[in-house]
Amino acid sequence: MRRRIDTRSDEPALVAERVELAEAALANFDGAAVVKLHETEVAERLPELLPHFRERPGRAHLYLDIETNDGAVTRVRASDEFRIAPSEGLAAAVTTRLGAGRLRLVRF
Repeated sequence: MRRRIDTRSDEPALVAERVELAEAALANFDGAAVVKLHETEVAERLPELLPHFRERPGRAHLYLDIETNDGAVTRVRASDEFRIAPSEGLAAAVTTRLGAGRLRLVRF
């Protein structure tokens, strides 16, 4: 959704200028995908996820946020081979393997 604030009246209003369906918005998304993993999950879970990333080539960079046992997080950018097209299918694949909330779309 693209929006603007209309301040022509006494009370400002938020006005929608363009609304898109989720799939269309994802297709036009200009940002990156971040998958959150714990260091103990990388060896087992990452190989399970790689085919899902390869099946959805696109423009978005893929980053992995890898959390260590002491709580530190290291962000690693995957190679350009893993640029992806975010989709509901990709979100479902990540959720199935890692649980909800582990895939985020971000703009840097």
